[in-house]
Amino acid sequence: MLFHVKINLHLPRILTNQTVKKTLLSALLCLSFFAATAQDIPCTIQKSEVFKDEYKLSYIRAVEDDGSGGVVIGRNFYSGPNSSGYYFEHYDANMKLINEIEYAPEDTKVAGFFIKGDKICIIEFNQDKSNNIMVCSGNTANLSDFKFTKKALFSLTKKEFEAVSFFQNFRMTPVVVTNSSKTAFCISTTVNDAKLSKKVHKIHVYDMAFNLKISHAFKTDTNERDFRRENIQISDDGTVAYFLNNTEKHDRQMQKTGGKYQYELIRVTANDVKTQVLETNEHIATSLKMIFKKNVLACVGFYSYKNERKYSGICYFDMDPVTLQVKTSKFSAFTEQFMAEKYGKDRDSELKQVHIIGMHLNDNNEIVLNAEETDTEAASDYFLRDNIIYAKLADNGDVIWARSINKRQSSYGLETYTSYTPMLKGNETFLFINTSEKPKLGYYDKIQFFQKVGREGSLNLIRIKDNGDFDYKDLFEYSKNDVPFMVSQGGITKQGSSIYFIGSRDKKKQLLKLTL
Repeated sequence: MLFHVKINLHLPRILTNQTVKKTLLSALLCLSFFAATAQDIPCTIQKSEVFKDEYKLSYIRAVEDDGSGGVVIGRNFYSGPNSSGYYFEHYDANMKLINEIEYAPEDTKVAGFFIKGDKICIIEFNQDKSNNIMVCSGNTANLSDFKFTKKALFSLTKKEFEAVSFFQNFRMTPVVVTNSSKTAFCISTTVNDAKLSKKVHKIHVYDMAFNLKISHAFKTDTNERDFRRENIQISDDGTVAYFLNNTEKHDRQMQKTGGKYQYELIRVTANDVKTQVLETNEHIATSLKMIFKKNVLACVGFYSYKNERKYSGICYFDMDPVTLQVKTSKFSAFTEQFMAEKYGKDRDSELKQVHIIGMHLNDNNEIVLNAEETDTEAASDYFLRDNIIYAKLADNGDVIWARSINKRQSSYGLETYTSYTPMLKGNETFLFINTSEKPKLGYYDKIQFFQKVGREGSLNLIRIKDNGDFDYKDLFEYSKNDVPFMVSQGGITKQGSSIYFIGSRDKKKQLLKLTL
C-alpha cells in the first residue's frame, strides 16, 4: 500500500514571506515523511516452527545454501560462564528441519568453523597429554550423517598455549577466517614465546584439503597489534594473506600533537613479508577495514584531526596488492547534506564513536559503507545504538554521498536485538532493524526510529536506494509473533538474496528467513 497525500494551502495575504516559507517547509517535510513509508519493497517472509533449545543463549554464526533451496545454519550456544558448544541444523526450502546435531565435546576448545557445500569444518584445540602439547585440528563432517573425521594441522606447547583465551580476553582468542570463495582459510593465534619472553602472533593458512600454504610468526610485541577478524583477508588462491592492524605506541600516546593510532598493512606469503604504514599526516584514521577491489586492495574508515574528539569525514586508501605501494589516499570531509541530516541546526554536536557494521562492493566497483554510532561510556550491561551512517564511494575513492538515518536504541543485557544487519542487492542496500514504536518526525524534523528498553514493537526493513535516499516498511509486529529476532546477528547466503535471523525468548526459539 502506498501513501498519497494531497495538501491544499490557502494562505491569507497578510502572511509574511517568512511564515509562508515555514508553512511550505512543514508541508514538504510531511510529504517526505509519508513518501519514506513505502510499502512496495518486495520481501518474502518464512518462519520455522517454534522450538526449544536446552540452552538460553545462542547466536547464528554462519549460513550456507545447500544447493536445493535449503540452508545449513551454524549456531553457537553458551552453557555456562566458560563453556559453550554449537548447533548445526539443515533445513529444507520450506524451513522444515531435515537434520541436526549438537556439538560440544569435552576437553575441546573450538576456535571457529565454516560451512562449504555439504561439509562442515570445525577448527579446534585438544590436549595431547602424552606429549604435553595442544594440537589444532580440522574436524570435518558431511551434512547427511554428521560423522566427523579429524586431521591434525599444527601444535603448540603448553607454554605457548597459556596465552590463548576463549572467553576472557578478546584479543587473545584464536580467529578462523575463510576467503570469499572458501578455497582457503586462516587460523590466527596469539601465543607465548619463551625465547623472546613476550607474546607473538602466529598465522597458518590452509586450503580446503588441509594443505599448509602459509606459516608465519610476527615477532613484534603483540600487545602493540590488534589482529581482528574483520581485518584479515585471504587471496582467492590462498597463497597471500593480508593483515591490517592499528599499533598503539605508548610514546605516541604521550605526545600532545601525536595520534594514538598508526595503521600498518602486512602482506604475507610462504616466502615473503611486506609491510606498508598508512600515512595520515595531520589526520587520525580509525576503524579502517579492508576490502578487495578490481586490481587494488582498499582500506576505508573514518578520520578526525589531531587534538579533536570528533570524526570529520571518511578516509580512503588503495594499494597495489603485490607491492603494497599506496596509489590513492583521500580524506573527504562530511558534506553539508550529511551534517544537516545528522545534526540539523546543532552543528557543534560531535560524532565521537562510530562502528563499521558492513562494507560491500556493488556492481559498479563502488564501495557501500554501513556504520553506526555507539556509546562506549554507558554501563557495561546497558547498550546505546544511535544513528545509522552510510556512504557510497566511487571507484577512485571519492565520496559520492554520505547520509544519516536518525535512530535511538537502548537495551539492558543482550545487545543483539539492537543495531541492524545490512544486506546489498544490486545497487541497493537493505537494513533490518527492530523498533518499539512507529517511526515519527523527531528533532530537526527528521524521521527517527526508536527502540526503548524492555519494549517490543516490530521488525522493520529500510531500503537505501542508489542515490542515497531511503524508504522503509514494517514487516510484522512482535505482538503477533512468539519471539523477537536478533537483528544484529543476521546470516546472509552467498547468493545474497536471503537473510536468516534467530528469535529467542528464554529457551524458546524460531528461525526467520527473509528473501528480497
